[in-house]
Amino acid sequence: MKKFLVLLKKEVLQIFRNPAALLFFVFSSLLFGSSFVASLSLYSQASAKALSDLVYAKNFEPVLGIFLPSFGGLFLVFSIILPFAVIPLFSLERKNNTLTLLFQLSYSSFEIIFAKFLASFLVIVFSFLIPLSGIVVFLLLGGHIPFNEFFLLFFGYFLYSLTVVAISLFSGAIFNSVSSSSVVALVLILYSWIVDFLSGVSNSAVLNFLSSFTLTSLLKDFESGILNLRSVFVFVLIIFFFLFLTFVVLSPEKRLKKAFVFALMLFPVCFFVFNFSKRIDFTESLRNSFPPQIAEKIRKIQNLSIKIYLNKEDSRFYDYKKEFLDRVILVNPDIKVEFAKGKQLEENYGIFVYCVGKGEKKKCEKTYSNSPEEAFIILSKLSGMSIPID
Repeated sequence: MKKFLVLLKKEVLQIFRNPAALLFFVFSSLLFGSSFVASLSLYSQASAKALSDLVYAKNFEPVLGIFLPSFGGLFLVFSIILPFAVIPLFSLERKNNTLTLLFQLSYSSFEIIFAKFLASFLVIVFSFLIPLSGIVVFLLLGGHIPFNEFFLLFFGYFLYSLTVVAISLFSGAIFNSVSSSSVVALVLILYSWIVDFLSGVSNSAVLNFLSSFTLTSLLKDFESGILNLRSVFVFVLIIFFFLFLTFVVLSPEKRLKKAFVFALMLFPVCFFVFNFSKRIDFTESLRNSFPPQIAEKIRKIQNLSIKIYLNKEDSRFYDYKKEFLDRVILVNPDIKVEFAKGKQLEENYGIFVYCVGKGEKKKCEKTYSNSPEEAFIILSKLSGMSIPID
């Protein structure tokens, strides 16, 4: 243990003395601070009317209005600057051949990787003191914070930052050059942005599948105030996957067989994660959920499917997704959602088709309306249950 602490101390000193780590802290403070001040000012001005209008006040929530935009600045810092602070932990040691010395001192690959990961973990912990200070300021100003929702947002970004660390360690273990390793890390991280953009303008089934496992899409649930256990598992799986790849890169040949066996053990875990879905609305106002009387009815509908004849960039689909589709999936995750494409899309553009049941008992009805009220009327007719319209 004492021997490992010596290694950990070396890694902590190395990363905290890295100029990139200093830049990481500086930019984190500047971006979060400026975003927080701007969001707080806009929120205060816009919410002044809420003092006399209770209906208007329901639309103002501090996490959504202040902290979420502020965390957007941290997202950029974590994605672009954090890798430059972590990568030298491996790249410089490979370049200076000090990594070989660590092996000669009888440190195992696991100990080396774990020490570097813990050192990076400390950097992240210190960086999150910045948003925590925002809570103190907001409370001192007399604000109210729904802590469940805030710490869910905090937890999501914490998982995202650890994922960036794991990717950066893997990239640093491959190349001796910091610049080459940085390019690999940024490509792996920015891949999520590219897939999300393409899936947003395309109805491709492949892109839709890939977009559900990108880092940015995994983070969206946390930003929305929804605890998605699958997102948590996927984040953890990605972290272990890249740390495992780092272990394989550093391990001598005789360990590759054990590494291969370990990789095979991950397959059932992956199968469980990709087929597991449990989403919980953590918002204080339950803004992502239907009222209980509606949710109870929708939860009982079996074999519900929805076919949408709209492009994803259409404003009607955006409203439909926000007001109905996301909420109904939160209540009943087994719902099958399909997007029409090609000639079918062109000939029937703007239609929503709801189907309940399967085989000969399957009943369908279509509508041009994207309103939740119309959907409830149709689902009531198809399911034989009376769904109250909120």
